[in-house]
Amino acid sequence: MGVHYILQFKKPKKDYTKHEEVLVSVRYYYKGRKLNLSSGVKCKIKDWNENWENTIKREPILKTDVQWKDKNLKLKDKESEINNIILQIEKDGEVPYVDIVKSHLKNHQYLKIKKSLKKIHFYTLFEMFESWVNSDLYPNRVSYVKTINTSIKEIKSYTEEYQFKHKIKLLPQDIDEEWIWGLIRWSYDKGIQPTTIKKRIKTLVKFSNWLREKHHIDTYIKTPSDFKYINEDREVFFLTRDEVQKIKEFDEFEISNDKHLNYIPNNTPTESWYVEDKVDTKEGVRRYTSYEVYKDMLLFLCGVGCRFGDMVKMKISNLEYDDSTPKGKSYETSRKVFVVFNMEKSKTNKQIRVPINQLTYDVIRKYSKDKHINQDYRKFNESNEYLFPRTKFGNPISNQKFNKHSQEICKIIGIKENVRTYKVDLNNKIIEDTDKMIPKWKKCSSHIGRRTFIREHIELGTPIRTIMSLSGHSSQKVFDGYYKVLNKDLLKNNNEMFSMGITTTKKPIQNTPSVDISEQQINQLKRWKDMFDMELIDEEEYKNKKKLILG
Repeated sequence: MGVHYILQFKKPKKDYTKHEEVLVSVRYYYKGRKLNLSSGVKCKIKDWNENWENTIKREPILKTDVQWKDKNLKLKDKESEINNIILQIEKDGEVPYVDIVKSHLKNHQYLKIKKSLKKIHFYTLFEMFESWVNSDLYPNRVSYVKTINTSIKEIKSYTEEYQFKHKIKLLPQDIDEEWIWGLIRWSYDKGIQPTTIKKRIKTLVKFSNWLREKHHIDTYIKTPSDFKYINEDREVFFLTRDEVQKIKEFDEFEISNDKHLNYIPNNTPTESWYVEDKVDTKEGVRRYTSYEVYKDMLLFLCGVGCRFGDMVKMKISNLEYDDSTPKGKSYETSRKVFVVFNMEKSKTNKQIRVPINQLTYDVIRKYSKDKHINQDYRKFNESNEYLFPRTKFGNPISNQKFNKHSQEICKIIGIKENVRTYKVDLNNKIIEDTDKMIPKWKKCSSHIGRRTFIREHIELGTPIRTIMSLSGHSSQKVFDGYYKVLNKDLLKNNNEMFSMGITTTKKPIQNTPSVDISEQQINQLKRWKDMFDMELIDEEEYKNKKKLILG
């Protein structure tokens, strides 16, 4: 009978390198039978002491492991737990057979968690929380789980360093404001910005909520009141209407334009420079340049306001006709088409409906052509093809690649208005030498499309609740982070306020001169009237366009 530590090899030992980590098991054997119990401790083969039983301290993990003290302590805790169970079995007059020890151990673990969970170390509970977050029991989207996992990893690293430095094992009640401030400063020293540190603390708050809801442990973790991580005056970058128009009119990336050869990286055309899209034609594919596709994607994001992840998953079947409007060949006279999709970052898988505009209409026609739909584009739902091209392996274009190349694209096109950028410290003060002006193309990424969409609707005077419905925002607080109130917003209607009775001088009444309207003006007026009837523009903009056309 005995309790030993062993490395739990899953393949022949000779196939391991000395730097590979292996799980350490605590083995109990009695009369030829063995019971291997996971300790939760991993150790590199080079840090394992094969002769540990003959040492004074009987510590199997060598000092070459940075966490050797903590790991050896965990192993001894596990060994002590098993020995106590064996002793209790013998006191009860029973023989400590392997099966009996295993049965008592299961019952012991259950009682330990149920009755004295408060005495379990914080690190152990946090690992249980991590397992729950990554299980099917956690009702959240995959992308959000990835974000939480990043925070969990950083918190675990800080906890390990803290315990090693202070030579203690933290309990849940030890996670106080002082400890959290230590985490904040530790993260900041690693170059993490306060807005990201906020996510780390939110994960700890989720952990404390999980302890209360799942295990009835009243441990309250909250953000320190003096940690200011929100900057109310931060810049919100978006593309102006003129900049969007400039991007739209730039055609030198298109494969049909010989000038696209001038933009090939290193003047060497590669397979990645060209993109092939599957279509229902004799050739079976249609070719574009990668910059051509990225540029059109950016325009689509500006016109629909969705996230990049929602866009690359869109299929032709995400386009839906409104049969209440008449059909026609051009955008101005066509039946209304909606982009309908379920939000990637929504707990309830919220469905969003965004009517297309002239900008998105052109992009949709270009990439939906010959994708198993008839020529009048009335049967979008009959096609299961993706709207935008995929990679040669059938995967969506990555957000990282898009962000990298969209900056280069905007630089080439000339989106170079200077914008202010800076970093803040833990006191929300601007760090010296970080407050500087940079060209806007350096801030162009996929999310600038979403902010541009919201800013454009604000310019049009669209009610906030309507914009939130189109963008899928449920929280006013989150929505407010997508735009900044500009000076022109403050001045827009200020002059009209309380104007009655204030003006002391009256303007003379002028007779309205007769106006000769040309055929071109009539056509322009009809075009804007159709757009107003289809609710693509509001009444104020329609009247302004009408005045402009009539001079």
